[in-house]
Amino acid sequence: MIALTRYARAVLRKWLHTGEIFNRVRDINRPVPPLGVCRPNKDDFAELIDGVIGGASHEFRSGFLAGDGWSPDGTASMQTYFVTGCLYAFKGVYGPWRRTLSNAGSPSNSFEIKVDVKQDTAQTIEDRAVIEDLREAARQDGLLEVLEARLNGDTYQEIGARQGVTGATIEGKFRRFLNRFQRGNM
Repeated sequence: MIALTRYARAVLRKWLHTGEIFNRVRDINRPVPPLGVCRPNKDDFAELIDGVIGGASHEFRSGFLAGDGWSPDGTASMQTYFVTGCLYAFKGVYGPWRRTLSNAGSPSNSFEIKVDVKQDTAQTIEDRAVIEDLREAARQDGLLEVLEARLNGDTYQEIGARQGVTGATIEGKFRRFLNRFQRGNM
């Protein structure tokens, strides 16, 4: 998850800097008004990005645990799927952030994302347990290297080349592993 959020943070930072984020959210029918005369600083943007990634992370984890989120059978890479989730989360975070920026000049001092700490702590503990279970299952199946490489953005072809097999072989093994894990057959 760390590699996914690191990747998404870099993409969102670039899109915010260039203004591309506004085109991207408009393309998925979730338009937001531009910044206008507001001039957020680096910390303001970091706060916005953290909120967006937090919302997308929650949805990503929930979808994975329910078995209806990202799948290696799909057409999108894990990184693309996660960044798309960030785009869907953007509108809900951007609106309050922008209003605070407009009212206070800089949201750094007054904008806060409302998080239920008890729920967040429980969710974090549960997420860590699931991640550890996933890593342990991958280790037992001899796929820990594949799991870590996928989380870091490597393609099946790249992983296969390192292991001396085809990308399709790695993809098939990993897909079957994830399906067993999601069904609880590990």
